[in-house]
Amino acid sequence: MTYIWNRAEKVDNKFMPERVTNSFDDWKDDVQRGFKYSSESKRKIAQYRIIRERNKMNENLNKLGYESHYG
Repeated sequence: MTYIWNRAEKVDNKFMPERVTNSFDDWKDDVQRGFKYSSESKRKIAQYRIIRERNKMNENLNKLGYESHYG
């Protein structure tokens, strides 16, 4: 699966970086939905996935000249 933040160079400049960061936030909310019902190991896996994708997003935004938005 390819996420919009991994293909940020294809997003129209007039929508950058809000479109990318909003898409990431929506995706993160979907991943975190039901966390309180998940086991500890599933939560850790999901958190690692979120961190990994956030780092990819920040790296791609930095490459395009936008500052990182999430630490």
